[in-house]
Amino acid sequence: MNTPVSSLLTKKSIELLSVAPDTTVQKAVELMNRVRVGSVLVMDSKSLVGIFTERDVLRKIVAEGRDATKVAVSEVMSSQLVTISPDTEVGQAMDIVSENKVRHLPVLEDGLVVGLISAGDLNRHATETFRAEAGTLMSYLSDSGGIGY
Repeated sequence: MNTPVSSLLTKKSIELLSVAPDTTVQKAVELMNRVRVGSVLVMDSKSLVGIFTERDVLRKIVAEGRDATKVAVSEVMSSQLVTISPDTEVGQAMDIVSENKVRHLPVLEDGLVVGLISAGDLNRHATETFRAEAGTLMSYLSDSGGIGY
């Protein structure tokens, strides 16, 4: 789990999705559904000002009976962001996700957004790593004839 998250970013084929702060919740949700993602970054020019997620829709629109066609994402987005750098190790990122109860981590380099890592990205990497390690161990045991004393 010492792999930097930058290596996960290079594997992702999806472009970085963002909306302007004045985008309606309805338009943001349409974009998220079309691309099949659970969040979009909220950018004011090149500055990250928040993240808008499926949770925001449920808690701040549906649960409160608000009209998604009339509410701007800036009114309901999360603006207290937990971010990481490209050099953050996958294991550290997993701890950050768990400790902060978030599912998405914007990746910033020199104050600019260079990517977005999700809990799913981290879990996928962990699963691939564990499978590869298990395969290596099984191969070793097979080649050596098992564990001998």
